[in-house]
Amino acid sequence: MQLNPTAPRPRALRWIPALAAGLPLLLATSCSFHFEFPEELDVQNYKHESGLVRLSEVETSDGRTTTYSLRGRPKYFPKGKKPMQAGILIATKAALNVPYLGLDVASVDSSDAEELGITAWEGVIVTKVEGESAAWQAELERGDLIVSLNGEAIASKEQFADLVSGTLVPGNDAVLGVSRAVAEFAREELTVPLVVGSRAIEETESDRVDLALNHGLVGRTGLGLVTVPADLADEIYGMRQSTPLVSAVVTGSPAYFAGVRAGDRVLRANGELVDTVDDLRLVVDRSGGNLSLQVDGPLGPHSASFEVRDDVLKESEFEIPILVDYESNSERTNLSILEFIFLFGYSKDVNYYASKTREVNKSKRVSILPLGMFEYTRTAKKKTNRIFWFIKWSSRVD
Repeated sequence: MQLNPTAPRPRALRWIPALAAGLPLLLATSCSFHFEFPEELDVQNYKHESGLVRLSEVETSDGRTTTYSLRGRPKYFPKGKKPMQAGILIATKAALNVPYLGLDVASVDSSDAEELGITAWEGVIVTKVEGESAAWQAELERGDLIVSLNGEAIASKEQFADLVSGTLVPGNDAVLGVSRAVAEFAREELTVPLVVGSRAIEETESDRVDLALNHGLVGRTGLGLVTVPADLADEIYGMRQSTPLVSAVVTGSPAYFAGVRAGDRVLRANGELVDTVDDLRLVVDRSGGNLSLQVDGPLGPHSASFEVRDDVLKESEFEIPILVDYESNSERTNLSILEFIFLFGYSKDVNYYASKTREVNKSKRVSILPLGMFEYTRTAKKKTNRIFWFIKWSSRVD
């Protein structure tokens, strides 16, 4: 049997040559490429080492404890419309013994006064007496009317509280003027001495010092840095010398992979002592592309070596509609092939996250289809496998 090349093709197959000829043109006009090296940090937010990082805790001889913590600006690093800053939060706690009588009182308003047959706003009614307290030892009773404290007339519970906290001293003597009901509309006036008791409370004072974040090295190392001035460094670290402090690290950057974390002090760079961010920047300029840092911070001392690059903040995109979609930056890489109806195809998604250790914290998801044939997900703590969507098993990662 011989085929006749001039014979007409079936109608259903006539469109194939046209499609084959037009496919390259279709793909060429549909593909999109995008490579960006941001020059100004004002477009998109990046993840970084965020949250509160404790730098040090200092105890003084008077019983006060001062905690110094670092807080960056997680929503605006390294890009954002607001100025980039890092805040040193200073919280001072002191355990204090304050005067305490061990009773609750209430003011006497017009309705209470009429019911009790006394004058409104002259004294406070005792509503509760705590056991083993100064008031209990002085034999005060619920319903007693305290009309004076150390000779000063009482008009309300607020005034009484102010007198107790402002004039009494734990362990000292005090005298209460008390009116006690002994019969209906009959009262007995008493003078009640007592020894002022005490209770421990924690008093907290807080302050914040904002330091301008130097973003000159963000695009080359992934580090956001501040210079801690000498006086503040003396309070935090006990050394009267300014020091460069890492306030933010771009996830997926060279510094991130090398284990540098927010809260680290940079002690040496390529063997040279550095006291300011400007000192560090000069070392980076002379580094020839390789940087070794000696740092110390909440996670302990650490040596980090990594490559200095100009493309840390590079963003790449590549797309062929329906067929391929690729997106990549320092914190995330996503590749999808034929991932359209019913997820028919292949996809891979890798994300890097802020880490509370010097290890990399990432998640990885791989899906090989059609129709959910296989899916693999791994995070820092868990591995999950899935077949045909409904068959699933997981295991923990040590």
